[in-house]
Amino acid sequence: MEKIIRTALLLWAGISIGQIKLTGVVKDSIGNPLEMANIIALDTVAKRIASYGFSDKQGNYKLDLNSNTTYNIKISYVGFKDLSEFVKTTASNISKNYTLYEDNMLDGINIVSKMPVTIQGDTIIYNADSFTNGTERKLEDILKKLPWGRN
Repeated sequence: MEKIIRTALLLWAGISIGQIKLTGVVKDSIGNPLEMANIIALDTVAKRIASYGFSDKQGNYKLDLNSNTTYNIKISYVGFKDLSEFVKTTASNISKNYTLYEDNMLDGINIVSKMPVTIQGDTIIYNADSFTNGTERKLEDILKKLPWGRN
């Protein structure tokens, strides 16, 4: 039984020796923590995702990484500009805080359009500009393009 415990401890120690923790806080430009920010560590040699996580309510995050490796750390959050930084790990844990800045996006788009046909009571009003393309020479040409117009 003692040999099993020793073997298990040696295996656990061997696995945990190569692991370090990258921790920190993700905040916005005025210092508010960003909850659920995406943090991804890409191994630059293997060209694959090595670790990923999300920030908690206080903006804290933690990634488990291998020591003596270079990672491209990518942080993203909806409505903010993405941030990317290269980090070289050593044998000790690393603490890195990140600040994300708002992306200059439009609040919305207003599309203004006139209805080509309007009905008021028993009258149908046509907006002639909606049915023209500049090739018309006479009113008759426009009338032919109106709905129910004669061809």
